[in-house]
Amino acid sequence: MTVSAKYLAIVLLGLICGLIFYGQDLRLGVRIRVFDIGLLAVTAAFAWHALTRGVARQTAPFVIVFGAFVLYMTCNALLQGTTGTAVKELAQMALFGAFFLALAQFLDDQRGLSTFLAVMLVTLWALALQNAAFHISAGSFAGWKTLGDQKLTHSMIVLMMAIVTISPLRPRGWWWIALLIAAVVMLFLSGERKGWVATALAVFVALVISDQGGIGRRAMRRTLGVALSAAGLIAIAAILAPFVPYLEKQLFSSMDFVTLLLSDEAGRGTGTTTESNRNRLAMIEIAIQQMREHPVFGIGPEAFRSDALARGFLPIPAGDIATGPHNELLRVGAELGFVGLTLYLLAHGVVLFRALVLVAAMPSFDDAERLRIRLGFAFFIYGFIVNLFLAGGGLNTFFAMLPAALLFSVPLPDPRPAAVLRPPAPRPMA
Repeated sequence: MTVSAKYLAIVLLGLICGLIFYGQDLRLGVRIRVFDIGLLAVTAAFAWHALTRGVARQTAPFVIVFGAFVLYMTCNALLQGTTGTAVKELAQMALFGAFFLALAQFLDDQRGLSTFLAVMLVTLWALALQNAAFHISAGSFAGWKTLGDQKLTHSMIVLMMAIVTISPLRPRGWWWIALLIAAVVMLFLSGERKGWVATALAVFVALVISDQGGIGRRAMRRTLGVALSAAGLIAIAAILAPFVPYLEKQLFSSMDFVTLLLSDEAGRGTGTTTESNRNRLAMIEIAIQQMREHPVFGIGPEAFRSDALARGFLPIPAGDIATGPHNELLRVGAELGFVGLTLYLLAHGVVLFRALVLVAAMPSFDDAERLRIRLGFAFFIYGFIVNLFLAGGGLNTFFAMLPAALLFSVPLPDPRPAAVLRPPAPRPMA
Protein backbone atom coordinates (compact mmCIF):
# COMPACT_ATOMS: atom_id res chain seq x y z
CA MET A 1 0.00 0.00 0.00
CA THR A 2 1.38 3.42 -0.94
CA VAL A 3 1.70 6.21 1.61
CA SER A 4 -1.14 8.21 0.04
CA ALA A 5 -3.43 5.15 0.09
CA LYS A 6 -2.60 4.56 3.74
CA TYR A 7 -3.60 8.07 4.78
CA LEU A 8 -6.71 7.89 2.63
CA ALA A 9 -7.65 4.78 4.65
CA ILE A 10 -6.95 6.68 7.87
CA VAL A 11 -9.25 9.51 6.73
CA LEU A 12 -11.95 6.96 5.99
CA LEU A 13 -11.46 5.35 9.42
CA GLY A 14 -11.89 8.70 11.15
CA LEU A 15 -14.98 9.43 9.08
CA ILE A 16 -16.75 6.14 9.85
CA CYS A 17 -15.84 6.38 13.55
CA GLY A 18 -17.90 9.55 13.63
CA LEU A 19 -20.64 8.38 11.29
CA ILE A 20 -21.42 5.30 13.37
CA PHE A 21 -23.43 7.69 15.55
CA TYR A 22 -25.51 8.83 12.58
CA GLY A 23 -28.96 7.37 13.06
CA GLN A 24 -30.12 7.23 9.43
CA ASP A 25 -29.82 3.79 7.79
CA LEU A 26 -30.02 2.77 4.14
CA ARG A 27 -32.64 0.22 3.07
CA LEU A 28 -31.23 -1.99 0.32
CA GLY A 29 -33.21 -5.14 0.99
CA VAL A 30 -31.46 -5.24 4.37
CA ARG A 31 -30.69 -2.52 6.86
CA ILE A 32 -27.25 -1.02 6.13
CA ARG A 33 -25.56 1.73 8.12
CA VAL A 34 -23.37 4.38 6.53
CA PHE A 35 -20.68 3.04 8.88
CA ASP A 36 -20.95 -0.39 7.23
CA ILE A 37 -20.39 0.99 3.71
CA GLY A 38 -17.25 2.85 4.80
CA LEU A 39 -16.07 -0.20 6.71
CA LEU A 40 -16.34 -2.34 3.58
CA ALA A 41 -13.98 0.05 1.80
CA VAL A 42 -11.56 0.00 4.76
CA THR A 43 -11.70 -3.80 4.80
CA ALA A 44 -10.77 -3.96 1.11
CA ALA A 45 -7.86 -1.56 1.64
CA PHE A 46 -6.58 -3.47 4.63
CA ALA A 47 -6.91 -6.82 2.86
CA TRP A 48 -4.56 -5.58 0.14
CA HIS A 49 -2.19 -4.20 2.77
CA ALA A 50 -2.21 -7.52 4.68
CA LEU A 51 -1.45 -9.50 1.52
CA THR A 52 1.48 -7.28 0.54
CA ARG A 53 2.86 -6.18 3.93
CA GLY A 54 1.47 -8.66 6.46
CA VAL A 55 -0.34 -8.05 9.76
CA ALA A 56 1.25 -6.51 12.84
CA ARG A 57 2.16 -9.23 15.34
CA GLN A 58 1.22 -7.17 18.38
CA THR A 59 -2.47 -7.56 17.51
CA ALA A 60 -2.36 -11.36 17.95
CA PRO A 61 -3.57 -11.59 21.61
CA PHE A 62 -6.77 -9.68 20.94
CA VAL A 63 -7.36 -11.37 17.57
CA ILE A 64 -7.22 -14.78 19.29
CA VAL A 65 -9.72 -14.01 22.08
CA PHE A 66 -12.01 -12.02 19.80
CA GLY A 67 -11.91 -14.81 17.24
CA ALA A 68 -12.86 -17.35 19.91
CA PHE A 69 -15.83 -15.21 20.93
CA VAL A 70 -17.00 -14.80 17.32
CA LEU A 71 -16.61 -18.52 16.59
CA TYR A 72 -18.65 -19.44 19.66
CA MET A 73 -21.35 -16.90 18.84
CA THR A 74 -21.63 -18.16 15.26
CA CYS A 75 -21.92 -21.79 16.37
CA ASN A 76 -24.47 -20.79 19.01
CA ALA A 77 -26.55 -19.03 16.36
CA LEU A 78 -26.41 -22.06 14.06
CA LEU A 79 -27.54 -24.45 16.82
CA GLN A 80 -30.13 -22.26 18.55
CA GLY A 81 -31.17 -19.80 15.87
CA THR A 82 -31.12 -19.70 12.11
CA THR A 83 -28.47 -19.82 9.41
CA GLY A 84 -29.39 -16.24 8.48
CA THR A 85 -28.69 -15.03 12.01
CA ALA A 86 -25.37 -16.88 12.09
CA VAL A 87 -24.27 -15.40 8.75
CA LYS A 88 -25.34 -11.92 9.79
CA GLU A 89 -23.48 -12.07 13.11
CA LEU A 90 -20.37 -13.52 11.48
CA ALA A 91 -20.34 -10.87 8.75
CA GLN A 92 -20.76 -8.01 11.20
CA MET A 93 -18.06 -9.29 13.53
CA ALA A 94 -15.71 -9.94 10.61
CA LEU A 95 -16.10 -6.30 9.54
CA PHE A 96 -15.40 -5.11 13.07
CA GLY A 97 -12.36 -7.40 13.15
CA ALA A 98 -11.08 -5.75 9.97
CA PHE A 99 -11.77 -2.35 11.55
CA PHE A 100 -9.63 -3.32 14.56
CA LEU A 101 -6.76 -4.61 12.43
CA ALA A 102 -6.76 -1.64 10.06
CA LEU A 103 -6.85 0.97 12.81
CA ALA A 104 -4.24 -0.85 14.91
CA GLN A 105 -1.87 -1.15 11.94
CA PHE A 106 -2.32 2.19 10.19
CA LEU A 107 -2.00 4.46 13.27
CA ASP A 108 1.74 3.92 13.52
CA ASP A 109 2.96 7.51 13.40
CA GLN A 110 2.08 11.02 14.57
CA ARG A 111 0.78 12.17 11.20
CA GLY A 112 -1.63 9.23 10.96
CA LEU A 113 -2.91 9.81 14.50
CA SER A 114 -3.40 13.55 13.94
CA THR A 115 -5.26 12.91 10.68
CA PHE A 116 -7.51 10.29 12.27
CA LEU A 117 -8.39 12.44 15.30
CA ALA A 118 -9.00 15.56 13.20
CA VAL A 119 -11.39 13.78 10.80
CA MET A 120 -13.22 11.98 13.60
CA LEU A 121 -13.62 15.18 15.65
CA VAL A 122 -14.88 17.19 12.68
CA THR A 123 -17.43 14.47 11.90
CA LEU A 124 -18.55 14.27 15.53
CA TRP A 125 -18.89 18.05 15.72
CA ALA A 126 -21.03 18.08 12.56
CA LEU A 127 -23.38 15.48 14.06
CA ALA A 128 -23.44 17.18 17.46
CA LEU A 129 -24.34 20.55 15.94
CA GLN A 130 -27.02 18.92 13.81
CA ASN A 131 -28.42 17.24 16.91
CA ALA A 132 -28.49 20.53 18.83
CA ALA A 133 -29.99 22.48 15.90
CA PHE A 134 -32.71 19.87 15.40
CA HIS A 135 -33.87 20.11 19.01
CA ILE A 136 -33.49 23.88 19.39
CA SER A 137 -35.49 24.47 16.18
CA ALA A 138 -38.24 22.35 17.75
CA GLY A 139 -38.19 24.50 20.90
CA SER A 140 -36.26 22.00 23.05
CA PHE A 141 -33.28 23.60 24.77
CA ALA A 142 -32.33 20.54 26.86
CA GLY A 143 -32.64 16.77 26.71
CA TRP A 144 -31.46 16.30 23.12
CA LYS A 145 -32.26 12.59 22.67
CA THR A 146 -34.77 12.39 19.81
CA LEU A 147 -32.17 11.48 17.16
CA GLY A 148 -30.97 8.46 19.10
CA ASP A 149 -27.26 7.66 19.08
CA GLN A 150 -26.30 11.20 18.03
CA LYS A 151 -26.79 12.24 21.67
CA LEU A 152 -23.54 10.38 22.46
CA THR A 153 -21.50 12.61 20.11
CA HIS A 154 -21.46 15.32 22.78
CA SER A 155 -19.71 13.13 25.36
CA MET A 156 -17.33 11.67 22.76
CA ILE A 157 -16.22 15.18 21.77
CA VAL A 158 -15.57 16.24 25.36
CA LEU A 159 -13.63 13.04 26.05
CA MET A 160 -11.40 13.34 23.00
CA MET A 161 -10.76 17.07 23.31
CA ALA A 162 -10.01 16.88 27.04
CA ILE A 163 -7.38 14.17 26.52
CA VAL A 164 -5.80 15.90 23.54
CA THR A 165 -5.65 19.10 25.63
CA ILE A 166 -3.30 17.51 28.19
CA SER A 167 -0.98 16.24 25.44
CA PRO A 168 2.04 18.14 24.07
CA LEU A 169 0.50 17.56 20.62
CA ARG A 170 -2.58 19.68 21.40
CA PRO A 171 -3.50 22.51 19.04
CA ARG A 172 -2.35 25.93 20.20
CA GLY A 173 -4.65 28.93 20.53
CA TRP A 174 -7.70 30.11 22.41
CA TRP A 175 -10.12 28.58 19.89
CA TRP A 176 -9.39 25.04 21.12
CA ILE A 177 -10.26 25.90 24.73
CA ALA A 178 -13.36 27.80 23.59
CA LEU A 179 -14.52 24.76 21.62
CA LEU A 180 -13.92 22.51 24.63
CA ILE A 181 -16.00 24.78 26.87
CA ALA A 182 -18.78 24.83 24.26
CA ALA A 183 -18.63 21.03 24.05
CA VAL A 184 -19.00 20.72 27.85
CA VAL A 185 -22.06 23.00 27.78
CA MET A 186 -23.63 20.96 24.96
CA LEU A 187 -22.89 17.73 26.85
CA PHE A 188 -24.80 19.07 29.84
CA LEU A 189 -27.73 20.16 27.69
CA SER A 190 -27.87 16.81 25.91
CA GLY A 191 -29.18 15.24 29.11
CA GLU A 192 -27.33 11.99 28.40
CA ARG A 193 -26.53 10.86 31.94
CA LYS A 194 -24.49 7.79 31.00
CA GLY A 195 -22.39 10.11 28.84
CA TRP A 196 -21.80 12.38 31.83
CA VAL A 197 -20.64 9.57 34.09
CA ALA A 198 -18.60 7.73 31.46
CA THR A 199 -16.81 10.89 30.30
CA ALA A 200 -15.98 12.01 33.85
CA LEU A 201 -14.45 8.66 34.81
CA ALA A 202 -12.63 8.22 31.50
CA VAL A 203 -11.06 11.69 31.66
CA PHE A 204 -10.09 11.00 35.30
CA VAL A 205 -8.22 7.86 34.21
CA ALA A 206 -6.39 9.75 31.46
CA LEU A 207 -5.41 12.53 33.85
CA VAL A 208 -3.81 10.31 36.48
CA ILE A 209 -1.51 8.54 33.99
CA SER A 210 2.01 9.93 34.28
CA ASP A 211 4.47 10.21 31.41
CA GLN A 212 6.99 8.59 33.77
CA GLY A 213 4.81 5.50 34.10
CA GLY A 214 1.98 4.72 36.50
CA ILE A 215 0.56 7.58 38.55
CA GLY A 216 2.79 10.58 39.15
CA ARG A 217 2.60 13.49 41.60
CA ARG A 218 2.04 16.04 38.87
CA ALA A 219 -0.76 13.92 37.44
CA MET A 220 -2.34 13.62 40.88
CA ARG A 221 -2.21 17.39 41.44
CA ARG A 222 -3.72 18.00 38.02
CA THR A 223 -6.43 15.44 38.69
CA LEU A 224 -7.16 16.87 42.14
CA GLY A 225 -7.68 20.31 40.64
CA VAL A 226 -10.09 18.94 38.02
CA ALA A 227 -11.90 16.86 40.67
CA LEU A 228 -12.38 19.87 42.95
CA SER A 229 -13.70 21.92 40.05
CA ALA A 230 -16.10 19.14 39.10
CA ALA A 231 -17.24 18.79 42.73
CA GLY A 232 -17.95 22.51 42.79
CA LEU A 233 -20.04 22.26 39.62
CA ILE A 234 -21.97 19.30 41.05
CA ALA A 235 -22.64 21.21 44.26
CA ILE A 236 -23.89 24.22 42.31
CA ALA A 237 -26.08 21.95 40.16
CA ALA A 238 -27.57 20.34 43.29
CA ILE A 239 -28.37 23.77 44.75
CA LEU A 240 -29.95 24.99 41.52
CA ALA A 241 -31.88 21.77 40.85
CA PRO A 242 -35.13 22.80 42.63
CA PHE A 243 -35.24 25.95 40.48
CA VAL A 244 -34.41 24.27 37.15
CA PRO A 245 -36.99 21.57 36.26
CA TYR A 246 -34.78 19.94 33.63
CA LEU A 247 -31.84 19.57 36.01
CA GLU A 248 -34.06 18.39 38.85
CA LYS A 249 -35.57 15.69 36.62
CA GLN A 250 -32.15 14.38 35.55
CA LEU A 251 -30.78 14.21 39.09
CA PHE A 252 -33.80 12.69 40.80
CA SER A 253 -34.54 10.26 37.96
CA SER A 254 -31.00 8.87 38.29
CA MET A 255 -31.30 8.54 42.05
CA ASP A 256 -34.71 6.89 41.68
CA PHE A 257 -33.34 4.33 39.22
CA VAL A 258 -30.52 3.30 41.56
CA THR A 259 -32.93 3.04 44.50
CA LEU A 260 -35.37 0.84 42.56
CA LEU A 261 -32.56 -1.30 41.14
CA LEU A 262 -31.37 -2.12 44.65
CA SER A 263 -34.86 -2.79 45.98
CA ASP A 264 -36.67 -6.13 45.90
CA GLU A 265 -38.44 -7.20 42.71
CA ALA A 266 -41.89 -6.55 44.15
CA GLY A 267 -41.05 -2.95 44.86
CA ARG A 268 -39.75 -2.12 41.40
CA GLY A 269 -43.15 -1.85 39.81
CA THR A 270 -44.41 0.66 42.33
CA GLY A 271 -43.78 4.34 42.80
CA THR A 272 -43.87 7.27 40.44
CA THR A 273 -40.58 6.79 38.62
CA THR A 274 -40.21 7.74 34.96
CA GLU A 275 -41.36 5.48 32.13
CA SER A 276 -37.75 5.14 30.99
CA ASN A 277 -36.75 3.81 34.41
CA ARG A 278 -39.66 1.35 34.47
CA ASN A 279 -38.80 0.00 31.02
CA ARG A 280 -35.12 -0.40 31.87
CA LEU A 281 -35.88 -2.22 35.12
CA ALA A 282 -38.39 -4.51 33.39
CA MET A 283 -35.91 -5.50 30.69
CA ILE A 284 -33.22 -6.14 33.31
CA GLU A 285 -35.60 -8.55 35.05
CA ILE A 286 -36.36 -10.28 31.72
CA ALA A 287 -32.65 -10.79 31.01
CA ILE A 288 -31.98 -12.11 34.52
CA GLN A 289 -34.84 -14.60 34.14
CA GLN A 290 -33.46 -15.76 30.79
CA MET A 291 -30.01 -16.26 32.34
CA ARG A 292 -31.50 -18.31 35.16
CA GLU A 293 -33.34 -20.60 32.77
CA HIS A 294 -30.47 -20.96 30.24
CA PRO A 295 -27.27 -20.37 32.24
CA VAL A 296 -24.68 -22.20 30.12
CA PHE A 297 -25.35 -21.42 26.44
CA GLY A 298 -28.10 -18.78 26.69
CA ILE A 299 -31.15 -18.43 24.46
CA GLY A 300 -29.26 -17.67 21.24
CA PRO A 301 -28.10 -14.45 19.48
CA GLU A 302 -30.77 -11.84 18.73
CA ALA A 303 -33.39 -13.87 20.62
CA PHE A 304 -33.96 -11.49 23.56
CA ARG A 305 -37.09 -9.78 22.27
CA SER A 306 -38.71 -12.81 20.63
CA ASP A 307 -38.09 -14.94 23.72
CA ALA A 308 -39.55 -12.26 25.99
CA LEU A 309 -42.69 -12.04 23.86
CA ALA A 310 -43.08 -15.82 23.53
CA ARG A 311 -42.82 -16.37 27.27
CA GLY A 312 -45.22 -13.56 28.11
CA PHE A 313 -42.63 -11.41 29.87
CA LEU A 314 -44.71 -8.28 29.40
CA PRO A 315 -44.34 -6.04 32.44
CA ILE A 316 -44.21 -3.25 29.84
CA PRO A 317 -46.04 -2.90 26.49
CA ALA A 318 -44.73 -5.31 23.85
CA GLY A 319 -43.79 -2.46 21.54
CA ASP A 320 -41.46 -1.01 24.17
CA ILE A 321 -39.29 -4.12 24.54
CA ALA A 322 -35.95 -3.42 22.85
CA THR A 323 -33.78 -5.91 20.98
CA GLY A 324 -31.79 -6.29 24.20
CA PRO A 325 -31.67 -5.04 27.78
CA HIS A 326 -29.98 -1.69 28.24
CA ASN A 327 -26.89 -3.49 29.51
CA GLU A 328 -24.46 -5.29 27.21
CA LEU A 329 -23.24 -7.68 29.90
CA LEU A 330 -26.80 -8.82 30.58
CA ARG A 331 -27.52 -9.14 26.86
CA VAL A 332 -24.46 -11.30 26.26
CA GLY A 333 -25.22 -13.37 29.36
CA ALA A 334 -28.85 -13.90 28.36
CA GLU A 335 -28.22 -14.68 24.68
CA LEU A 336 -24.87 -16.50 24.89
CA GLY A 337 -24.89 -17.83 28.44
CA PHE A 338 -21.98 -18.21 30.85
CA VAL A 339 -19.66 -19.44 28.09
CA GLY A 340 -20.27 -16.40 25.90
CA LEU A 341 -20.07 -13.96 28.80
CA THR A 342 -16.75 -15.48 29.90
CA LEU A 343 -15.26 -15.07 26.41
CA TYR A 344 -16.65 -11.52 26.19
CA LEU A 345 -15.07 -10.53 29.51
CA LEU A 346 -11.83 -12.30 28.59
CA ALA A 347 -11.53 -10.08 25.50
CA HIS A 348 -12.00 -7.01 27.70
CA GLY A 349 -9.48 -8.40 30.16
CA VAL A 350 -6.87 -8.71 27.41
CA VAL A 351 -7.43 -5.06 26.44
CA LEU A 352 -7.24 -3.91 30.08
CA PHE A 353 -4.02 -5.88 30.66
CA ARG A 354 -2.53 -4.34 27.52
CA ALA A 355 -3.43 -0.87 28.78
CA LEU A 356 -1.82 -1.47 32.18
CA VAL A 357 1.38 -2.82 30.62
CA LEU A 358 1.63 0.18 28.30
CA VAL A 359 0.99 2.64 31.13
CA ALA A 360 3.80 1.07 33.16
CA ALA A 361 6.15 1.54 30.18
CA MET A 362 5.15 5.15 29.38
CA PRO A 363 8.74 6.52 29.53
CA SER A 364 9.63 4.31 26.56
CA PHE A 365 7.17 5.98 24.18
CA ASP A 366 7.02 9.23 22.23
CA ASP A 367 4.25 11.84 22.53
CA ALA A 368 2.06 10.31 19.79
CA GLU A 369 2.24 6.86 21.36
CA ARG A 370 1.42 8.26 24.80
CA LEU A 371 -1.60 10.01 23.36
CA ARG A 372 -2.80 6.77 21.78
CA ILE A 373 -2.38 4.99 25.12
CA ARG A 374 -4.34 7.64 27.02
CA LEU A 375 -7.07 7.73 24.40
CA GLY A 376 -7.27 3.93 24.27
CA PHE A 377 -7.48 3.56 28.05
CA ALA A 378 -10.03 6.37 28.32
CA PHE A 379 -12.18 4.94 25.52
CA PHE A 380 -12.01 1.55 27.24
CA ILE A 381 -13.42 3.01 30.47
CA TYR A 382 -15.96 5.13 28.58
CA GLY A 383 -17.15 2.27 26.38
CA PHE A 384 -17.48 -0.22 29.22
CA ILE A 385 -19.62 2.20 31.26
CA VAL A 386 -21.80 3.25 28.33
CA ASN A 387 -22.35 -0.40 27.42
CA LEU A 388 -23.85 -0.96 30.87
CA PHE A 389 -26.71 1.35 29.86
CA LEU A 390 -26.95 0.87 26.07
CA ALA A 391 -29.23 -1.59 24.28
CA GLY A 392 -27.64 -4.15 21.97
CA GLY A 393 -26.38 -2.97 18.59
CA GLY A 394 -23.34 -2.07 16.53
CA LEU A 395 -22.32 0.70 18.94
CA ASN A 396 -21.78 -1.83 21.72
CA THR A 397 -19.18 -3.64 19.61
CA PHE A 398 -17.66 -0.37 18.40
CA PHE A 399 -17.06 0.77 21.99
CA ALA A 400 -15.08 -2.43 22.57
CA MET A 401 -13.11 -2.41 19.31
CA LEU A 402 -12.05 1.26 19.21
CA PRO A 403 -10.02 1.22 22.45
CA ALA A 404 -8.60 -2.20 21.60
CA ALA A 405 -7.33 -0.87 18.26
CA LEU A 406 -5.77 2.24 19.81
CA LEU A 407 -3.99 0.27 22.53
CA PHE A 408 -2.74 -2.50 20.24
CA SER A 409 -1.48 0.07 17.75
CA VAL A 410 1.36 0.74 20.20
CA PRO A 411 4.02 -2.02 20.13
CA LEU A 412 5.36 -3.12 23.48
CA PRO A 413 8.90 -1.92 24.18
CA ASP A 414 11.67 -4.49 23.79
CA PRO A 415 12.42 -5.78 27.32
CA ARG A 416 15.92 -6.88 26.35
CA PRO A 417 18.73 -4.49 27.33
CA ALA A 418 20.60 -2.84 24.52
CA ALA A 419 23.68 -4.70 23.45
CA VAL A 420 26.87 -3.36 25.00
CA LEU A 421 29.71 -2.83 22.60
CA ARG A 422 32.85 -4.49 23.92
CA PRO A 423 36.36 -3.93 22.58
CA PRO A 424 37.75 -6.95 20.77
CA ALA A 425 39.90 -9.24 22.92
CA PRO A 426 43.63 -8.64 22.43
CA ARG A 427 45.40 -11.17 20.28
CA PRO A 428 48.04 -13.24 22.00
CA MET A 429 51.57 -12.11 21.22
CA ALA A 430 53.55 -14.37 19.03
